Order: sequence, then C-alpha cells, then structure tokens
Amino acid sequence: MGFVPFDAILHAPGEYLQHITYRSDPNNQDTDGDGILDYNEHHWNGIDDRYINLNALAQDTLEQLYPEFSEFKNNPVSIKIEDNHITIRANIRFTGDVDIQPDGFPMTYRQAVIAGIKEHWSIEFMGNLYDFYPGMRITVDVEIVDVSDRVLMGNCFRVKILDKEGGSFRQGSTWNQETMRYIQLSLKGKSFEAVKSVAAHEFGHNLGLKDAYGDALCNHGFAPTMIDFNTPTNNEIWYERSGAAPQVRGLIMWMEGYASANDIEMVLEAFLTDEIQYYVPYGRDQKVSSAIKSGANVYVNKTTGVVMYYEFDPELCEFIEIGDAEQYQKWVLNKYNILLNLGDLNDAW
Repeated sequence: MGFVPFDAILHAPGEYLQHITYRSDPNNQDTDGDGILDYNEHHWNGIDDRYINLNALAQDTLEQLYPEFSEFKNNPVSIKIEDNHITIRANIRFTGDVDIQPDGFPMTYRQAVIAGIKEHWSIEFMGNLYDFYPGMRITVDVEIVDVSDRVLMGNCFRVKILDKEGGSFRQGSTWNQETMRYIQLSLKGKSFEAVKSVAAHEFGHNLGLKDAYGDALCNHGFAPTMIDFNTPTNNEIWYERSGAAPQVRGLIMWMEGYASANDIEMVLEAFLTDEIQYYVPYGRDQKVSSAIKSGANVYVNKTTGVVMYYEFDPELCEFIEIGDAEQYQKWVLNKYNILLNLGDLNDAW
C-alpha cells in the first residue's frame, strides 16, 4: 500500500481537508478584558517600573497600580482613584467680585470659574506608550467644594476674583499639597470662554504643574514643540492646531485648552512626590517631570526672533539645535517619514 495522506483516513474519497486560516493575531488578544493586550502585559516596555507586573489573566486597573490614592486626604486638593477613574477634589474659598454676572455671560464669575475648572480638567482618554499604559481607558472628574460660607477651614485654598483688567496668577513659585497658595483672577473684559480657560490654567498650578509656554521665567524661552495631535513621533507632549492661531488640545499649562493624559500623569506624580512638575528641563540639573518618559523631546525657542527647534538630550543634559522650521521639517521627515506642514511650523509661534 502506498502513501495515504492523513486527511484521507479522516474523510471519504473525494473529500479534502480544509485548512483553517486563523484571522486573529494572538498578539492582539486581551484575555482579561482590561483593555491592555496580553502581549503588552507579558512584555514590559521598560519605560515605567509601575507597570512591570501587569497580569494577563486578571484585570489591571489604575487603582491597583496607584494604591497611594486609595482615599481622599484632608488637603486643599486631594485625589482618589477607583478602578480606572480619577477624582480630583478641591476645596475652594471664593472672595472678591464673585457674584458679578458680566453682560453676555450665562452665569456669574464664580460659576464660570467652577465650570471652567471642571470642563477643562474632567476628561476621558486612552492610555498610550508614554502616559499610563496602552489600552487603559481612563476617566477624570473634578469635584469643586465651595467652602466660602463655612467657618474658616485650613484645608482649602482661596480664589480671589476681581472685576478689573489685568493678569491672573497663583501666588508664589513653590508648591506642596498641604498648604496651597491663593489664586487671583482679573477677569474684566475677558470672554466667557477665556474666563473658564484662565481659571483652569491657574488651577493647574495648584495641581503641582509649572507653565509650559516659553515666556515663563522657568523655561528660558523653550517650550514643547507644537505638532499634529495624531502624529506618532516620540514626542509625548502634543498640540493640535486649528485656524489662524494655535488651539491647544492638551497641555492646558501652555495658555488655554484641555488637560491631556500627560498632564494627568504629571499631576499624579506631583502628589506622589510632593514636588512641582516641569515640562521643560529646568535648573542646574535640567530637571523635568518623570512623567515625561520619552527621552529626547523636541522643544522650540524664538527668543532670537527666529523660530528654532531643539532636541533635549537627557544623557548630555543639554539642548541640541536641530535648526529652523524648514530644517525641523526635514528632521522629522528623515526620522519618522512624516511630512509636517511648514506653514504651521513657522506661524504657530
């Protein structure tokens, strides 16, 4: 008897074994349904030690990974994490022109400030390689507790609202989570949306974040580069440009906009370490937030009158010049095979 194929033993004459092609990639499976792929849970990416022990057979949550935030603390601002949900609670004592309702406003200054903080910091996002973990769906809510009418409390901070023109600021350059400085908001002449944005930005300082724009004293003219929000380069600090002026999505500490995953991770780091967090390398040691984990980030500087781009080398602890907008465009094209719009690179700053 000659060779008989194995499938001939199983099937009647004339029938053939059907070969099944597996359409699912084992690397894209999520056995425990936590949004993180099994492959990623088995293969630590080496970027953040907090994620080294993810379990492919049990759901991993922020609550498990950040046990330090299991309960609210009796501080002016406190954070609690349940499952993949982050709640930021702030006790605020409002003073000044709080109940004035400017013409065209749907609410008073006080209400606009509360709305702005909540709208700009309450977000939902998906974790990525540099912020939290790829596949994690995370939500953030802000609770504002207005303690203005209560007996004086120590676990709150003051927001002074002035119906006059001028700048807004948070008092002092230091920060810790137990004794926060007051915020002063000069709001006269600002639009409703601008009032909300300014309040959200200043609130970010009481969350432990420094400014991100280049004109801030701590940044010496450097600012994280603006790049398309969906462009997959190694920069983890993102912007989205729309219209004639840069409209910031993410990096609320630039000037206005909404919080991003990177901002939230920096806030958690601030509360974990009780240290203020920098977007741009600062000081003798060129200190930058440990939440910024992508290594060499690109920064822009226009103090000479010309928009120039730089790559920060964390090993050399210095900024390395890439060049002007055209040279930066070529640099990104060569490194990532992505063509950025030269007009955006020249005009955005």
